[in-house]
Amino acid sequence: AFLQLRIDGMSSEIDYTKVEALNRRPMRLGHSTIGNPADPCVVISPGGGATRAMSLFWARDLAAAGPFFIILYDIRCSSESEGYDLDSIFGPHGTTPGREMKKMFGMEDKEKEQEKDGDASGNVDDEDRAVGVTDFHKKRNYCLKPEIMEQLHDYDAYAHDLMRLLDEYRIEKAHLMGLSQGGGITLITAMLYPERVLSAVAGAAPFNEGTSMLGMFAQGADDFFKEMGRIEKERDVATREAAQNKLSKEQYVHFKVRELEVIVPGFPRVVYEEMASVEYEYGPLGDDGCGVAALAWVNWRNQGKIDRLHQQLRENETVPIMLVQGKADPICWYGHFQKLFATCTHAVKEEHEFGHNFGPPEHQRALIGRVASWMKRNAGVTKRMLAEKMKQGGGDAIAKNIGTDTFAASSVSAEVKALSADSTELKVIYDAFCSAQTAADSVHVFGVLLQKLGLESLKGQGIRQFLEVSKGLRTGPGLNFKQKKLIQDLDKALARAHGVVARVRKDGGSATALNQEAVTAAIQETVSRYYLEDGKTGNSDAKFNKVVVCGAGPVGLRAACEL
Repeated sequence: AFLQLRIDGMSSEIDYTKVEALNRRPMRLGHSTIGNPADPCVVISPGGGATRAMSLFWARDLAAAGPFFIILYDIRCSSESEGYDLDSIFGPHGTTPGREMKKMFGMEDKEKEQEKDGDASGNVDDEDRAVGVTDFHKKRNYCLKPEIMEQLHDYDAYAHDLMRLLDEYRIEKAHLMGLSQGGGITLITAMLYPERVLSAVAGAAPFNEGTSMLGMFAQGADDFFKEMGRIEKERDVATREAAQNKLSKEQYVHFKVRELEVIVPGFPRVVYEEMASVEYEYGPLGDDGCGVAALAWVNWRNQGKIDRLHQQLRENETVPIMLVQGKADPICWYGHFQKLFATCTHAVKEEHEFGHNFGPPEHQRALIGRVASWMKRNAGVTKRMLAEKMKQGGGDAIAKNIGTDTFAASSVSAEVKALSADSTELKVIYDAFCSAQTAADSVHVFGVLLQKLGLESLKGQGIRQFLEVSKGLRTGPGLNFKQKKLIQDLDKALARAHGVVARVRKDGGSATALNQEAVTAAIQETVSRYYLEDGKTGNSDAKFNKVVVCGAGPVGLRAACEL
């Protein structure tokens, strides 16, 4: 809401025909490749505030897993790519792209306050500097200048640039992949040019302007931002001096390795050193390059193009999409990942327990291997093709990889098959059930859950089963807040449904107020009258309908299985 106050109310003053003209303007992009051009192509878009060098640590894993021909590139106005004459755009207004970006996020005023709070030498306490990264100043009357914004592009430009890059390599169709900002560019490009996209994999992609801000409330985010805060001053100096060719390669690598150890933890130092060294050679991305991208996003957002993208994702039946997200991501909020997945029609998701990237080396290799397999199996598979395959009885191999299955035992994922009632904690089993994406996975893990709770004899007994599962989970050790909240919500849903039942049984439905006792009595009556003592159904005295419960999507499937 705060960022909206910063950037709303100005879009009507901008001539967006000028912005669109810049979007279509051909720009030379810095790019490099990995692998054999004879293999299927994957174009990797860079993350926010990063050059293509920062994707090397996972791009090579992807190239080997395919094998794929990988194209890495830098967006316009960054690193080796062509940009604008920023002095002529920002200079007359006494500002820079970096300064405008910080004003937009309310950071510049905060930095001034920190300077006042520092000691005589201007030093700022690490804790204060960490807050400066994440806190937003209370001043809210800042407004971006239309005279500047009309001379900048929006995010559609990155899609057009990517297509021209494919043309340069004479590649008709390609897979697209990106992390963070790169994930957003991947989705935008796939929806603008679906005829040229085989598949799209978006890691930690933003849902809207609140995604990054809400990420700060993720588990472990405080530690992440404190660590980033401790090197913030050094980062400002290093990127500025490197951009001005005042920093030696050794000095830049020394700093960048420290930053990468925080952003991408767990990798050997030699990996960080190579990434930093290559980035120095390409040209580091300073505040001005980041600022141009941030302002381009504002141009894109203020034209209603976020809503356009969401509508395209809902209507997409052409491009198979995979969304990847870490549950502990401090940059892009996991809750918005769930919203983004719910928005996509033709998509699957891959979740993990780590942060903004793909986890430590071994986990990354395994995850990238699954991504590569999915890309190859689903290249160009439309929803219509999938439906035809299913009708012909040959769609199981494809279907289970695109968020649907034929309910065959073979379609249960390896991760779910590995769960054991004997050796796996209750909360882990329940968490796997909450995140299951297919009917086969949902039913399989629910069977493991019943085993863990000692309720196998109740399998298939509907409400009686649900009540006992709910009770067992409530008394089980170690459930987190979200898991407990889900149980409460399902209990309330059951109570609401039986509020209707109680009204009908009481006086034909005209009762307007029912207490909890009446609702509970209705539930117990349903259980006692519908099921025989041996657990079998079919009591001839029970004049109730047998209800078929259906569910769509992970949440609906889960609720259907439980109820």
